[in-house]
Amino acid sequence: MEPLVTLQDVSAGYDGSAILHNVNLELREGDFMAVVGPNGGGKTTLFRTILGLIEPMGGDIRVTGTTPSKGCVNIGYVPQFGSFDRKYPALAEEVVTMGLRQSQTFNPFSRKDKEAVRKAMEYTGVDAFARKRIGDLSGGQMQRTLLARALVSGPRILLLDEPTASLDPEMRSGVYNILRKASSDGITVMMITHDLKGAEDCVNRIVKVDRTVTEIDRGPHGMGCGGGIL
Repeated sequence: MEPLVTLQDVSAGYDGSAILHNVNLELREGDFMAVVGPNGGGKTTLFRTILGLIEPMGGDIRVTGTTPSKGCVNIGYVPQFGSFDRKYPALAEEVVTMGLRQSQTFNPFSRKDKEAVRKAMEYTGVDAFARKRIGDLSGGQMQRTLLARALVSGPRILLLDEPTASLDPEMRSGVYNILRKASSDGITVMMITHDLKGAEDCVNRIVKVDRTVTEIDRGPHGMGCGGGIL
C-alpha cells in the first residue's frame, strides 16, 4: 500500500535559508505518529511543508499520491492553540463549520454539510456548547472545537501541532480520548507533542525533528524515549 505522505531528500525553510535538511519520511495508513524535538528544530516547518504552505527547496514530497497543494484536501489540521484568535466573534458551531469552507463558494451549506457539522460536534463533545462564543470557552472546549473543525470534512490524515499544550490533565485526557477514537476509526494521525508520557498508549511511531528527521525506536517496554529527545 502506498504511504499517505512521502518525503524524499526534502529540504525546506524560509527566505532561502533551509531549516530542514535531507528529510526522508513515510507516514503510512493507520499510523499514529508523535513528532518530537527541540524548539526551532523544524517540527512546524515539516507540517507546513506537508500542508503545501511552503515549497520545499529540494527533494520530493507526495501527499496521498499527489502534490501537497492538491493532497492537502485529505488533511485535517489543528494548529497550535494560541494561534487562533479567541476575540473573533464566532460561536463554537460556526468555527466547526469553517472546516467545510475549502469546498464551498458562496452557496449556502447543504443538508449534507450541516449533518457533517452535527456529527463532528457530537464526535468531539462540542454539541454541549455549540452556541457559546469562542471567547467564553475553556481551553479544553476550544481545543475540542478546533478538533471538530479539522474532522468535519472527513480527512484521511489529521495533523496536530501541540494539541495538549497549556491544558490541565483532565482536558489533556479528553483530547487524547478523541484522538484514540479517531485513530481507531481509521484516521492516520501525526502529532507534534512535548507530552510523550500522556500520549504513550496512543502512538505507534515516534520521529525526532532536529534539522533532519530520525525515527526513534520505541523499545520493547513502551516508548523507550529517554535520552532527552525533546
